[in-house]
Amino acid sequence: MGKFLAVLVTWLMVLVALAQGGPGGPGGPGGQPTLSAQFNLNDWMVNEPATDKNHFPDQLPAVEGNTITVVYDKGGSAQVQLFFRNNNPQQAFVGQLIVEDARYIHDTAPLPVPWGSPPPVTIPDTILSAPTVYLNVASLATAPTTLTISGLPAFVTKGHIQLQMRAEGNFGAQVAGSQSLVPWSGGLTSQKVLITYAPPTGVMVPVWTEVAELSCTMAQGESTLFDVNRELVKGLYFGNLFAYNLGTATANYYSSQKFKLKKFLNHTMPSGPGPGTPAPGNCFDVNSFLIILHQSQGISASGHRVRMGPMGDAFVTNLFCPIGSDPMDNTLFVRVYFILHFQCIVSGTVNDAAIGYWNDLAGQVYRNPAWAWFDTPSWQVINGMEAYGLTLRRRLAEDTDVPHPFHPFTVASLSNLDPMQEPRLSEGVVRTGLLVGD
Repeated sequence: MGKFLAVLVTWLMVLVALAQGGPGGPGGPGGQPTLSAQFNLNDWMVNEPATDKNHFPDQLPAVEGNTITVVYDKGGSAQVQLFFRNNNPQQAFVGQLIVEDARYIHDTAPLPVPWGSPPPVTIPDTILSAPTVYLNVASLATAPTTLTISGLPAFVTKGHIQLQMRAEGNFGAQVAGSQSLVPWSGGLTSQKVLITYAPPTGVMVPVWTEVAELSCTMAQGESTLFDVNRELVKGLYFGNLFAYNLGTATANYYSSQKFKLKKFLNHTMPSGPGPGTPAPGNCFDVNSFLIILHQSQGISASGHRVRMGPMGDAFVTNLFCPIGSDPMDNTLFVRVYFILHFQCIVSGTVNDAAIGYWNDLAGQVYRNPAWAWFDTPSWQVINGMEAYGLTLRRRLAEDTDVPHPFHPFTVASLSNLDPMQEPRLSEGVVRTGLLVGD
């Protein structure tokens, strides 16, 4: 009889221990964890207002769970409200949530290369910090606690936040070598967390996450306005997103100061932010989207239209390689005539992702799109009898069209350029309130 009672008492002690989250603990032998994380309820806070092509004009759901992309600014902090369920039917949990390790894991980043697929580069994890927070969950209830995660990357990037955590409190499994009672421990790898240069602005409020991810990919690792600006221009020009429809001059996505962003994203990125099929477009399409890329990074940008004279006379361009072609191939450089051309202005400088120039403004071989060019408003530097920049000179009657898919020219004179007789390129500046939509 005494042996039976001893066995009975032992079993009762085991059952009580299990009911209170006793030995066995989280995931171990002896039962289920006493607390369980409800990561589907994660609410990321103080992040930038966001939308995407499927939700616009509405914003994304306020509770992102562990699936909806979130956007933060570089060098700041993130907040996330985490929810835990107390599976103990007999008592409330009173304790704390301790973050053992917090880091931002960067996605594989591209390297800037003249053309083609870039090789991968690994950015070391950014170590974050998050203080211990109070956790109080009633019996058989679910309750939140809020973590403030500081030390976000100080540069533009994309990736995930990874947290390793444990809860300690008034019940749970005994930790070997410690007096702590641990009812739960585990890790969280978040959904995509995009880090922008600054709070998105202009038409990117709320920011479209597809655009933000694309601009973060282009400018990943950069921390200054000049560097982000350069990488956005190069990223668009070399990114296989547009193919210039020279010869038709038709804008496919830009109309009446509105860019059909959803249509563009569905064409070029049907399954995500990676390149799909290049979209046909002209300078208004390309550089309007360049404005949008900048605004997704929190950089103010506006439209800039240049033309020759008040009547919009045609002008002959200098040699350039249109977007969608390889500027390393000399045969793809052409000289055409334009009635006007549309660029992007950032901090008073001209940026043009639609064309790659043979020469820069100093006359050096360049083979790149223009970024941070200061020669506004004319985009023409005259050096003796040479002219560099967008335009060579006004189109003359003796200039001859030649058969070519890009409609280039045989020009009557390249060298007989008299700065005193040939008017410099004038401009009409368009400070448009650019809109986005379907």
